Amino acid sequence: MNKLLEEHLLWNNYLKDIKGIGPVTAAGIIGSIRRFSRFLNKYSLRYFAGMITKKDNHRYNRQLKQALYNFVEEIIKKRTQPWRKLYDNMKVYYQEKHSDWRPGKIDAYAKKYVQTEFLDKLWKRGIEIES
Repeated sequence: MNKLLEEHLLWNNYLKDIKGIGPVTAAGIIGSIRRFSRFLNKYSLRYFAGMITKKDNHRYNRQLKQALYNFVEEIIKKRTQPWRKLYDNMKVYYQEKHSDWRPGKIDAYAKKYVQTEFLDKLWKRGIEIES
């Protein structure tokens, strides 16, 4: 797996430099997406990853969703910037906007926001690399 990952442009030009993304998480992301050009835009990638909640969206890629979960847990633990700062800021935002929400819901929404932002940036980088 490491040998295949070392040959992949997205790993070498982007993911490798993000503290908290190891070979397993990167392989999950790269293996799930394969080609960014098959997605019309960042929203179709969000849908594929299960980040857009629509009725009957059962066709999302569970491997990619798990890799994104692993990503957000690691960046929080390792305090990876700028992602950790975004997570902290979103927690404050949701606490202020929704004072009736419990801490677990605030945390979940902040994590989902970070995952979505990461996925958008990943889509953009992936399209650039494939061009």
